[in-house]
Amino acid sequence: MRYGTGLAMSSACCKTAVCIVLSISCGVTWGQSSPPAKKTISIHLSQPGQSGRLRIHHYKGSITVNGYDGSLVMVTAAYRERGAGEGERKPGPELSAVERNNEVTVYSDSERYTVDLDILVPRNMDLHLQTYDNGVIEVANVQGELEINNTNGPVTLINVSGAAVVSTVDGNILVKFAGVTAGAPMAFTSITGDIDLTFPEHVDMLLKMNTDYGDIFHDTRLTVAPDKSGTSMKIGVLNRGGTETLIKTLNGNIYIR
Repeated sequence: MRYGTGLAMSSACCKTAVCIVLSISCGVTWGQSSPPAKKTISIHLSQPGQSGRLRIHHYKGSITVNGYDGSLVMVTAAYRERGAGEGERKPGPELSAVERNNEVTVYSDSERYTVDLDILVPRNMDLHLQTYDNGVIEVANVQGELEINNTNGPVTLINVSGAAVVSTVDGNILVKFAGVTAGAPMAFTSITGDIDLTFPEHVDMLLKMNTDYGDIFHDTRLTVAPDKSGTSMKIGVLNRGGTETLIKTLNGNIYIR
C-alpha cells in the first residue's frame, strides 16, 4: 500500500527539510501573506504498465480527469472562491491518496469546502467518480470501465473507450466514444437533462430509450421502434444489435449519433 504525499525524499532528510519541501510543493514562500490555494500529489502505481482504478467520492466541487502517456497518477486540488458557510480556510486543501494493487483512492476536505480536483492518469484506468454538489465531472482520453455519478451538475466524457454507467439528477450527459467494449452493458440516466451520445460507426448495440418530456433524435442508420412490451420505451438497433444499453431521462432530449 502506498500513500501519496507529493514528496519524493530520502529517509535521511530531516524534519526541517520536510517543512521546506512542503512549502515549495504548496506554492508558498516564507513571509508570504496569503495562504496557498492549491496542492499537488503524485501517486506511484504498484504495478505500472497494467490497468488500474481511480476512486473518488467527492462532495462539493468538480472532478476533471485526463489520460496521458505516463505511469503516475497526479492529483491537484484547488479551493474555489469561498462560499457562504464555508468559514475561514486552512493554509491549503487537505489532499491525500492511498494506493493498493493499482487502485488509487483520493481524499480531500470537500465535505467542508468547495474543492476542484484536476487529475492526470495513465490511459488504461477504470474510473469510479462521484460528486454531489457545485461541480462538473469531465473525463478525456481514458480506456476502461467508467462509473460516473453527478448529483447536481453535468457529466462530459470525450474520446473514451470501454464501457460506461453514467447518472445525473440535474445535469446533461455528453459522451463521445472512441471505442466500446463488446458485450458490456451500459446505462445513461438523468432526471433533468439532455443525454447526447456518440458511438463508433460499426459498433453493434441494442438501445432502450425513454424520455417523458423531450424528444429522441438519432442518426438515420439507427432503426427505432416502440417496445413491443407496451411500455413507453423505444428500441433502437444499431447495426446487428447487441447487449442492451439503457438511455433514460425524465425531462430532456436524447441524441444518438
